Amino acid sequence: MRRACYLLGLLGCGLWYLLCGSYLGWMLLLSMLALPWLSLLLSLPALLGFRMAPTGPDALSPGESGTLLLLGSCNAPMPPFRGRILLRNLRTGARQYYDEEKLFTPTCCGGYEITVEKGRVADYLDLFSFPVRRKESQRLLVRPRPQPIADLPELLPKTCVSWKPSRSPFGENHELRPYRPGDGLNTVHWKLSAKTGQLTVREAQEPVKETACLTLTLSGTDETVDKTLGQLLWLGSLLLEKDMELDILAAGAQGTLSQHAATRQALDKAIDLLLTLPALESAPPPEPTPAEWHYCLGVNP
Repeated sequence: MRRACYLLGLLGCGLWYLLCGSYLGWMLLLSMLALPWLSLLLSLPALLGFRMAPTGPDALSPGESGTLLLLGSCNAPMPPFRGRILLRNLRTGARQYYDEEKLFTPTCCGGYEITVEKGRVADYLDLFSFPVRRKESQRLLVRPRPQPIADLPELLPKTCVSWKPSRSPFGENHELRPYRPGDGLNTVHWKLSAKTGQLTVREAQEPVKETACLTLTLSGTDETVDKTLGQLLWLGSLLLEKDMELDILAAGAQGTLSQHAATRQALDKAIDLLLTLPALESAPPPEPTPAEWHYCLGVNP
């Protein structure tokens, strides 16, 4: 549109000069001819340092809508720019363009890479257009919702199978052992050391947590994987509340992925990694590791 307006203005100045032959018409025609090159010269610092990147939420839930925007940055006044936002499903490889009217509303969990396609930047008058070379990307995770498991086997009762030295010097249980170089003097049991004639240390102990092994496969439809990861989130949170640690084994396109989670943050991080793995056609669940409790997600055990 701006190019058409400029060409009409240039044509009008040329006709005026040809019909009137005035000095003012000549100067106006020269100004119109020089205007695009002046705009390009003034836009050069912005064009050379221009960057384009998509922006939006880092995480969504299935059914939640997210708004994505296209942003530009440079060390000069912002020139006009345009482009399209492309979302690529990291699991299936499916590609879709972002629609500003419909927004982005995923129906299943998954990981998406957001990039810019057909990005172009123009001079300040929007007469010259150039492809953008510096484009950044963003990752968007659609995290699963917890899905309870109806036929869950009975969990083991809390039992202390063994103890290990605690990182904290405080605890309800302690173990007496000989003094070793590097031990703090505040941990020495002075009364017992005086009786035995040898330095004895009271070392705080903490129970060794039981381990639950959860196996799963990332094959199947988006709905199947969504249900499996939702069950993993629900069951993993339940086991962590039972003071158990998790060994998560997932069969993926690149083999078996093994992850250990002892906290809710570690569980969320493990699920985030599973969301970005590519899909595979079919694969049996991995063999479980030795653990006190095992459950196979997505398959009736």
